[in-house]
Amino acid sequence: MGHTPNTGRLAGWKEIAAYFSRDDRTVMRWEKDRGLPVHRVPGSGKASVYAYPEELERWLATAGRDVDGPGSDAASPAGARIDAASVAPGGGHRAHQARDAASAPATPPGHGVAPARRVVPVAVVLAAIIVVIAGSILYGRQSVAAPTALRVHAHAASPEAEELYLKGLYYWNKRTPDDLQRAADLFVQSIVRDPKFAPAYAGLADSYNLLREFTVMPPESAYPRAKVAAERAIALDDQLAPAHRSLAFVDFYWSWDVPAAQHEFDRALALDPLSATTHHWYANYLMQLGRLPEALAQINKAQELEPTSKSILADKGLILCVSGAESDGVKLLKEIELSDPDFLSPHSYLGYYYIWHGDLANAIVEMRQSAALTHNAALRDLADAGDTGFRSGGNTGALQAMLALQRHRFVAGSGQSAFELAETEALVGQDSTALAHLQLAYESHDPMMVSLRSNEQLRSLRRTPQFRQLLANMGLPPRD
Repeated sequence: MGHTPNTGRLAGWKEIAAYFSRDDRTVMRWEKDRGLPVHRVPGSGKASVYAYPEELERWLATAGRDVDGPGSDAASPAGARIDAASVAPGGGHRAHQARDAASAPATPPGHGVAPARRVVPVAVVLAAIIVVIAGSILYGRQSVAAPTALRVHAHAASPEAEELYLKGLYYWNKRTPDDLQRAADLFVQSIVRDPKFAPAYAGLADSYNLLREFTVMPPESAYPRAKVAAERAIALDDQLAPAHRSLAFVDFYWSWDVPAAQHEFDRALALDPLSATTHHWYANYLMQLGRLPEALAQINKAQELEPTSKSILADKGLILCVSGAESDGVKLLKEIELSDPDFLSPHSYLGYYYIWHGDLANAIVEMRQSAALTHNAALRDLADAGDTGFRSGGNTGALQAMLALQRHRFVAGSGQSAFELAETEALVGQDSTALAHLQLAYESHDPMMVSLRSNEQLRSLRRTPQFRQLLANMGLPPRD
């Protein structure tokens, strides 16, 4: 078995062929004649293919045992024989356990290949963690040494590391900005105590995945950190379900790689079908894809497994609203809001619902609550502008005032999201400029683009060819 760099996904025929120490023609023939499990990027025809090593290993254990029989290429190494034992854990080169940004194709689905993984600056705090993870950092861009190809089996953590990890889980589940930051700090301390303790890396990845939602941490800082931590957890223990779940989150919300996210969610659920968090996050992913009956089934399963989780209940409320059961969803969100006024999600979701239904007075109230909880001055100022506009011109006045502030910020380069600007433009009937800003949001890799299909504020745009093309580019199913 040949050895290739650790990528987690083999991109293109050359990498797949190198995995077997064969040439391209041989593995192409194996796919056609012997069912070699190869996937294709949606919309790319036969040009862009990829494969997962674990699926190739399963194929080797069955149909692939005699691939070096009659008909093998003359270029195959003399006497070589591919056998499942050669790629089993501890039995040879089990390559590609972790992913690498450089392995992804360069452009999004709909343009021929899958979206590229972003390479972004890494802060000093992350650099310190990566020193523990990989032993080297190149400041100015992410440059992490690839983990070893052989799986490091899970080991008993030091008591100090495990105690810090358990405390981190406690604070992570509280879901407040301060508690999530505290959880991340505790997971880092756990890693420092025991650099081979995979669950602590998975916990750190989960923390970063939520910090960009519950705090003002920008996605371009949070997601790459989550990716590094999740990949390291998988390199240490490929059987760790939370690590696959966290990587699925990054694959979808940051990399816009729907097939990779589906693969990681499937892996996480197979490893631990009783994880409430995995069913929860999978439900949200399914909602964004428009697979609403499945999303409801998954969120109900999450609630069954963890009935006291306020985050699961809040997301169930959102899924109910998007699925057409609006009265049930709003009732649930208001109940959570009443029982825990300092929990962010109900305020965010109700604010979204009120704007969608043209109730700007209540939307502004919820926006202010969200701004206060996340210490988000930009959102607070937007709510203030909306309130001033509402007092003089009702709903229309509120939207126009908010739009004026958003456009000013956008032109000034003050961090205004093109996607959010498009939302407001669509609500006031400026469809052409909304579509133009959605295109800019796509080109700038605005993470909010993953909600393109489910976003009710954009419903006036759904039948336009431009909107349908953006859905295709994102790898999202079409919507009527």
